[in-house]
Amino acid sequence: MASTQKLIKTAVAAIKQLKAETDELRSKVDAHERVQSIVSGLHKSGSVASEDIFAISEKLSSKTPEELDVVEKAIEMQGPGNSNFTFGTLSERPQDDGSLDPLTKMLLEEY
Repeated sequence: MASTQKLIKTAVAAIKQLKAETDELRSKVDAHERVQSIVSGLHKSGSVASEDIFAISEKLSSKTPEELDVVEKAIEMQGPGNSNFTFGTLSERPQDDGSLDPLTKMLLEEY
């Protein structure tokens, strides 16, 4: 009876470990498929040259799912229907005191 309990505990532990490994592998496969989809879409739209596919895939493979969400959203916003979309522009208007706004000033400073 004791050996049966021990065998059951061993089996349960093995099943839990296999489930964890399976979940991790599924997560990696899902991430890889997502990266491939992003890169494929960028290549089809002409945003990525063929010779850059592997480098971009490698960069995107290191991203978290949340970062991939941001990449996908940016691609969606920059898509063919939104070719005139920009994320913003630098202000050319001076502040009330005559100087540029702090961000524009920092970006325009020469080092």
